[in-house]
Amino acid sequence: MNPVGRLLQRNQEILARGARTLWINLPEGYSPGADLTSNSEYFFQDYSAFVNAGGASERRTFGDFPASAAFEYLVLNLPKSKARLAMMVECLASGMAQQGRLWLAGENRAGIRSAARVLESKFEQVEILDKARHCALFEARRAKVNGEFEPGDFLTRWSPDLGGFKLEVHSLPGVFAHGRLDEGTALLIESLETLPAPGRILDIACGCGILGAVLKVLNPDSELVLTDTDALALSSARETLVANQLRAVVVGSDGFSEVSGHFDLIVSNPPFHQGFATKHSHGINMLNPVRNFLRPGGQLLLVVNRHLPYQKWLDQAFGSHEILAENPRYQVLQACKPRTANRPAR
Repeated sequence: MNPVGRLLQRNQEILARGARTLWINLPEGYSPGADLTSNSEYFFQDYSAFVNAGGASERRTFGDFPASAAFEYLVLNLPKSKARLAMMVECLASGMAQQGRLWLAGENRAGIRSAARVLESKFEQVEILDKARHCALFEARRAKVNGEFEPGDFLTRWSPDLGGFKLEVHSLPGVFAHGRLDEGTALLIESLETLPAPGRILDIACGCGILGAVLKVLNPDSELVLTDTDALALSSARETLVANQLRAVVVGSDGFSEVSGHFDLIVSNPPFHQGFATKHSHGINMLNPVRNFLRPGGQLLLVVNRHLPYQKWLDQAFGSHEILAENPRYQVLQACKPRTANRPAR
C-alpha cells in the first residue's frame, strides 16, 4: 500500500458511521475496510486500476466523470495534473449534495500542498484533517459552484501543422501532450504517409486520438480501433474523431485486454510513466502480446525515446526491426510479423 493509502486507512473510521461514500481513483494497494463496504461505491478513470479492483459491478464503475449528488463523502485521490485536479474539483463541487464533504488525499511530492488553493476556489470551508508520511488529507465543505458541470469548458481545441491536411484535435487536462503536438508523435506522423494502405488499424495508448485520426484521414476505407487505459483520453479521442467527421471504435483497455481480432498495422507512442512514477518497462510490458494481434505480414510502428531498450525488445520479439526516422530524442521503429507462423530464433 502506498503512503496515501495508509493515510486514508488511519482516517477511515470517520467514514464508518453509515455515510454513503464515493471513492474516486483509489490509491494503489488500498481498499476501504469491511465496515465501509456496504455504504461505498468506487469510480475509476484508469481502466487498469478498475480491472485490478475487480472490474464492473453495481458498486464499481469506469468512466470519465462521476455523478456525486447521492453521496455524503467524496474521496478523491490527487490527480497527477494540476489542470485535471481543477477540473475534477469543479466536477465534484458542481454535483455534490448540499451537506456533502470532499476529501482530497495526496503526496507532498505530487503537489498536495498547493491543492489547497484549488479547493478554496470552489469551497467555503477547507481544512487539513491529517498529515503523515509526506502526505496530506484535506476536507472541503460548502461548495461555491453553481450550475451543472460542463466537460466541454475544459476541452482544449487546436489544429497542429500536419503539412498536407488539416485536423482539429481535442484534449482534456491530464491527457498526454494536452493541447500540443509532442515531438515524438510529430516524427511518427511524418512516417505514416509512406505506409501501404492497411485494412485494419489499432492505435494503442491513443491519448487524444491524433495518430488514429491521421491514419483514418490517410486511409478512409480502413477499420480503426483506438484504445487507452485513461477514460479522459478516450473521451478526448472521441471528441477528436467527431470534430473531424471520422469513425472508429474507441475502447477502454488495459493494454490488449479488451482488444480482439488481428490487425494489418498497430501504432503506438507507448507510455513510460505509471502514475507519478517513471517506469521504463511499462510500455514494453504493455506491448508484449502484440504479435498475437498482428496478421501475418502485419506491421508494428512505434515512436520511442532513444534511451529506452525498444530495439533489443523488437529483435527478440520479431527477429529484426528498422529505424524509419530519428532525431536526437526519438526514434520511429518498425517491425513486421513474418508471413510464416514460426517465431524468430532467440
